[in-house]
Amino acid sequence: MQKKDFLFELLTEELPPKNLQKLSQSLLSQIEIGVQKAQLTYKAIRAFATPRRLAIFIEQLSEDQPDQIAERQGPSLSAAFDDEGNPTQACIGFAKSCGIKPNQLEKITTDKGAWVYFRKVEQGKNVAELMPGIIQDALSKLPIEKLMRWADLDIEFVRPVHNVLMLYGTKVIDTTILNDKTNNKTKGHRFLSFGLIKIPSPKDYESILEKHFVIVDFEKRKTWIQQQIEKIAKRKKASPIINEELLDEVTALVEYPVALIAQFSKEFLELPKELIIASVQKHQRSFLLEDSSRKLLPFFITISNITSLDETQIIRGNERVMNARLSDAKFFYRSDLKHRLEVKTLQLENIIFQKKLGNMLEKTNRIAELSTIIAKQIKADILKTERAAFLCKADLASEMVGEFPELQGIMGYYYAMHDKEPENVSVAILEHYRPINANAPLPQTAEGQSLALADRIDTLVGIFGINKKPTGDKDPFGLRRAAIGMIRIIIENHLTLNLLPFLKFSKEAYEGKLINQDVEQEVLEFILERLKYWAIEQANFGPNLFNAVKSVCADDLSDFFNRMKAVFEFQKWAKSENLITAHKRVNNLLSKEKISQKKIDSSLVVEKYEKKLVEAIEKKQEKTRKLTEKKEYLTVLKELSSLRDLVDRFFDHIMVMVEDEQVRNNRLAILFNLKALFLQVADIGLL
Repeated sequence: MQKKDFLFELLTEELPPKNLQKLSQSLLSQIEIGVQKAQLTYKAIRAFATPRRLAIFIEQLSEDQPDQIAERQGPSLSAAFDDEGNPTQACIGFAKSCGIKPNQLEKITTDKGAWVYFRKVEQGKNVAELMPGIIQDALSKLPIEKLMRWADLDIEFVRPVHNVLMLYGTKVIDTTILNDKTNNKTKGHRFLSFGLIKIPSPKDYESILEKHFVIVDFEKRKTWIQQQIEKIAKRKKASPIINEELLDEVTALVEYPVALIAQFSKEFLELPKELIIASVQKHQRSFLLEDSSRKLLPFFITISNITSLDETQIIRGNERVMNARLSDAKFFYRSDLKHRLEVKTLQLENIIFQKKLGNMLEKTNRIAELSTIIAKQIKADILKTERAAFLCKADLASEMVGEFPELQGIMGYYYAMHDKEPENVSVAILEHYRPINANAPLPQTAEGQSLALADRIDTLVGIFGINKKPTGDKDPFGLRRAAIGMIRIIIENHLTLNLLPFLKFSKEAYEGKLINQDVEQEVLEFILERLKYWAIEQANFGPNLFNAVKSVCADDLSDFFNRMKAVFEFQKWAKSENLITAHKRVNNLLSKEKISQKKIDSSLVVEKYEKKLVEAIEKKQEKTRKLTEKKEYLTVLKELSSLRDLVDRFFDHIMVMVEDEQVRNNRLAILFNLKALFLQVADIGLL
């Protein structure tokens, strides 16, 4: 079978930079699915993406698909022909649907009877017949939020299309894609290359375009940008601040990146560092430098999409815009400093939290109440926590956060420090948004932890309370992120907190605004579900292990996680099966009987092996109680494993379900107490 390289390129107007990789990877995935479904073989498949093009290269794609066998089973033989051997209407209809006459049908016999059967070998299609359909289907499935139309055409795509290239080997696959007839030509850089460029074969694509100032490989372009940035920074004896998200966006904005260093006025270094970074990254998509002590230097690296004979013109233009941007930031900052944070807190009445749940001032008051209760339990300073809670959302009313929403909390910290608030108060304001994502830093102060938990609990209870919980991949209020944040704050900081009372308090604080009366239980279940997936990802704890612990521990997340760790380690122990087996034997019997007596009557314990088991239960109850209080769960499980032999002997020598009702109930009580003993850490029987 002949194999050749395949190339498809869609040349467009500038594609949305933040979605470029998503579009490219989706196109790659959909085409790969289509090729595999068509049973075409290939050696490798690659995606290329620049601001003006999406391309797919398939190495050694087979020219033809294998012959296709079409098979269909028709009516039974008895239903297909009458007594005289003539085809019935059922048989005629089946044959017609297959495109043949009844006498051309095959007859087969299976273990279920005899049937008429259709079998046809169809010659496999050529790659030139298959790829246009595969490409069209892949383009129709791209994740595009808003489609565009252009000219007077009745077609839509993410951006207007200028050219479509489709090659198999050296030949063009002749078709029309998005109203453009395919060819073997493309264009180079918008400003550094002129006219159409012929691509002789797919393998020449990347190298030819590079000669025309287009680096089509996204990762290669990204690496080239990073290397240029680091090289310039090294010359300045500095370190670049490289945000991965920004690096991806800049890579998606240029086809031929050229890094240039520029500078801004030193006076702006008086502004908060985070403010300068936000302004430079958001507005200018540039990279800052810092010295060895992590202080900002008055330089920035901008990525141009063009080589120039006079780079100073590009640099000066960027410097003028940068100084203007930072001047605006400085104005907003100084304007905000004219009013204390507590004044801005009162302005929160004009900012909606959620239309059914009221404004941000009401949310602030709820957070203040709840955070002080949490603070008391985790031994934070109650007065400072309350003060921080009162001020924590104030910067939402500031001009700076209005311009840079990502600085909420950060600007509150700087404004609080300017207002001479206690350091713990200022830091708690900063920390209460942490963690901002699954792997970000956590709040380190007890006040910050109290505030962060109260804020997330209030949001979860409020949104669940109006039945707006996440569905599928939609989570507009970031509730999954909020739950993961709570989990990390509690577990990684080893906080002992029972969540249910806080959830109930939060529900009551909404003063009748919530229509979901089961909100606290639903929120708790939601948090535990997030804990399950987090534990699987972070510690490789399986779902059965999670369920075993959940059956005995519900709302103390730190304790929950400690129990999971203990059970996980216990499962590795050679004798762990002893406890699991003993537990299952006890549980199997108790699950079939109604327990009417829970306390053991020692006067009814007369047999040798039931005496030994009761004595062992009493000893283990005292010993494991003390260990459980110390949260030494692994030791508890190992202690309980030693009961295996006594349990086996009990079942081997003692008849539980005797006719004497008192003795029977007492023996069931022995097993009931034994099961309670086994359930101190987890329901091991669920493993």
